[in-house]
Amino acid sequence: MAYMKPTPTTETEKLVGKISDGQSVKLAVPAKVDATGITNDGVTNGILTWTAVEAGLAGNGITIVQEKAGFSTPLTIVVSEKTIIINLATGTDPGPVTTTAAALKTAIEADEDASALVTVVYSGSGAGLCIDDSVVLAGGLDNAVTAKSFYLISHFFGMAFADAVAEGEVVLDLEEAEYVTDQIKAADAFIVGAKVYWDPAYNWFTETVGALTLVGIVTVAKDADDNIQFKLINSVI
Repeated sequence: MAYMKPTPTTETEKLVGKISDGQSVKLAVPAKVDATGITNDGVTNGILTWTAVEAGLAGNGITIVQEKAGFSTPLTIVVSEKTIIINLATGTDPGPVTTTAAALKTAIEADEDASALVTVVYSGSGAGLCIDDSVVLAGGLDNAVTAKSFYLISHFFGMAFADAVAEGEVVLDLEEAEYVTDQIKAADAFIVGAKVYWDPAYNWFTETVGALTLVGIVTVAKDADDNIQFKLINSVI
């Protein structure tokens, strides 16, 4: 959470003032991002790309396990909560895998529990044979906005005035003023005068430079509650 110093009299006064003087911007909140993962990586005509059915954070953590369990076994699928265990079909001893990427896709789509969790597509013709492999789906984002937190949206960086959902609208405060926030990488020191960078991967402020964008300067050092006060110096990135 964050707030600006000094604080306007009311939220309405603050919102109207910012829009009228060009120090705020109304933006569309990005859509939710699907969690994804890959198995059979490197298999010609058989790379499998998995996508969570439920968009956003809810799709993170779905686990796909492809395994060979003996010989002369049929293709079977077992779903337990967010884990899909796929026992690949095999031939006679020594039991080479006979399940193709296309066959696996068909089986997933036919399984009510598995298809409720994921979709899958294959590369090329889908004739490539599956291998022992596993993946945990990741990268899903809700893109929900919380009031008084900072966000980088469409090259504009600022503090949200109000909560907003994915694909809704949000107004960002762009005024290059001083703010107090606990939206920081707590491991960093944040002493007075330290340069503050925005890390969009974690939605936090950090002192780590890397390829990140400089957005402010610390004016009051980090306190025991991991709050800092900083001057915003870059609101259009």
